[in-house]
Amino acid sequence: MSPANALPEGVPYSTLERSAPAALALVSLLAIGTAITPEEFGAATIALAIVRLLSEPIERLFRGALVQRKELYGDEVVELLEAAAPVPPTIDVLDEEIWPKV
Repeated sequence: MSPANALPEGVPYSTLERSAPAALALVSLLAIGTAITPEEFGAATIALAIVRLLSEPIERLFRGALVQRKELYGDEVVELLEAAAPVPPTIDVLDEEIWPKV
């Protein structure tokens, strides 16, 4: 392969990083959707949404500088943690009125 046709070094890994979660979610959705009732599916959806909301700050923290830098100092860690502050959910997951009726 000539250098002009070569992909940059991180492209396959970035593509896998971005597409693997969506592919796994689709497979999980299809498997779970055929095995449970619609009410159970709604409850599972809420649980997955909560997990996704809680995992977002962690993904933002590790996607950038921590993975790509060899050295990291105290002030930089504090800045990264502040940048990855969780975003409050737009719904109140404790409000039972929004839960699916079982």
